Formats: sequence, structure tokens, C-alpha cells
Amino acid sequence: MANDSKSDKLTARLVEILMKFNQGERVSVQSVMDEFQISRSTAQRDLRRLEACGATKQGKLYSMDPILLGHSPTKGMKQRFIQLGLVDLFPNFDQAYKATFNSNGQSPYLFKNVRVEDGTDYRRSFHELTLAIQKQQLCKITYKKQQYNPIQPYRLINDRGVWFLAALHQNTLKLFRMSKVSQALRTSQSFELNPKVKQQIEQLAIRNIHDEATTVVLKVDGDIANHFLDTELVPDQRVLKQLEDGSLIVSSEISSYKQIIPAIKYWLPDVEVVSPVELREQVRLELQLIVDKL
Repeated sequence: MANDSKSDKLTARLVEILMKFNQGERVSVQSVMDEFQISRSTAQRDLRRLEACGATKQGKLYSMDPILLGHSPTKGMKQRFIQLGLVDLFPNFDQAYKATFNSNGQSPYLFKNVRVEDGTDYRRSFHELTLAIQKQQLCKITYKKQQYNPIQPYRLINDRGVWFLAALHQNTLKLFRMSKVSQALRTSQSFELNPKVKQQIEQLAIRNIHDEATTVVLKVDGDIANHFLDTELVPDQRVLKQLEDGSLIVSSEISSYKQIIPAIKYWLPDVEVVSPVELREQVRLELQLIVDKL
């Protein structure tokens, strides 16, 4: 396990440095040390590995020729990427290589705690979303058998080997696990990137994404049912049933109670937590604390 962890960290560092080269940036041993919090000898070894891929050194600075980055990998380059463990990160290496190093803007990919997931089942959707991100095109996707149309795709994020799409849907930033995306289609419409959303994605803490999601079931009073029918007010919201009195049974998938408690508080007393019991109790306790302070 320790060796796997070292390999994952090495791969993540090499990918990030290659992304910098693609943007025309140059790095030094010291800048690599500072950014990744590693020793001088480790930074030097990383840069020697990249020299074997075509990076060059001038004085204390390393860079890579844009011409080299802009062409399909030669047999030697691809072999080196295989040795570095970068090839299997992508469902289709050749397409991903071109998308990454032919891009004039930012790369469509963002890596966090890299490992490897089998992306065979969503290869076509992955490629379609890669192009949509590069061309800033609106998309429609089918996620967990539900349609999301339109979405603004921003980045494909690899967290511990699992791919996620970060996209805006109804002005809300959402993460879609690629293995749950059964279809992705680009539209002819374009959109403007929001710098604040880009920053939010890059600072995104997704350490809990892999945890098993908790399903929350809510009962929504008929007086506010239209709000829940018109808009997604809780994460991954689904209307399970509309009762005869106009109230709704709604489900939500969350990885932390913090994702849903503020919404529950906002809509009280017209929203009731049906399950899990632990969440209902936590909401009750928080409300009790508020009352006690009055």
C-alpha cells in the first residue's frame, strides 16, 4: 500500500508539471519543491524523468518545446508515459493526449490523488465532454437515468482514480460521477466561463466523494411543493411520490449532513425528515441550541 501511495503521488506531480509546460510555464527544482512539499532530491528525480520525455533545462529552469507537446506522442514518448503510469489514467490515451497538449487554454482535466479507474463503459461520453469543455459548449447528459439539460461543463476531475464531471446545472455547481453518466451530447450553443466557478472547482475539497452516499427522505408540505417541483433545492433531488393532499416525498443523495441541513432549516416547518433518524435528531438538536440561546 505504501508503494501504491508513492506511485500515485509521483503520477499526480508529473501530470501537473506537464500541464504547466503546456501553458508555456517553466519550473525549477525549488518551485517543484515548494508546490508539492517534497525534498530537493525527489524534485530533481521528477524533473529527470520529464527530461526523458523531452523536457529541456536552461540554467535552473525546465520547460518543454510546444512543438513536442502539440504533436501526437511518438512511440518513444508513449512508452515513457506508460512507464510513468499516465496512460491508464484516461479512457482513451491518444484522444486525451491531444486534448491536453493541443489546448490553447486550460487543460480540460484536473487531477486529485490520482489512481486508476476502468473507463471503458463511459469512453464515448468522456470524449464528448472533453470536447465540450474545450469548446465551451452546452451539453445534455443522462445521469442515473435522469436528464440534465442543459449543463455547462467546466472540468473533468480525477480523484483517487475516479472521474467526475464538474458542471453548472441551474446555476448550481454539481459533480457527476462519470461511471453513472450513460450519455453525453454536445449542443451547438456555447457559454462563457465564470472565473469564480473555475476558482471554486480548483479549490474543491472532494475527499468525501468516494464515501457511500447517504439517502435522505423528506416529506414536503403541499404549501411549498411547487418550489420542489420547479427547482432542485437539495442535492441530487428526486421526487419519489406526490400524495393526495399535495405533499411530496423527496429523496436526496448526500455525503455529509452539512450538505442538506441548511436547506431543511430554511424550509421548516414545511419539511420533515423521514429518514435517516440520525439526521432528524441532529436537526432537532441544532434547533434546540438556537432556542436555548434566545
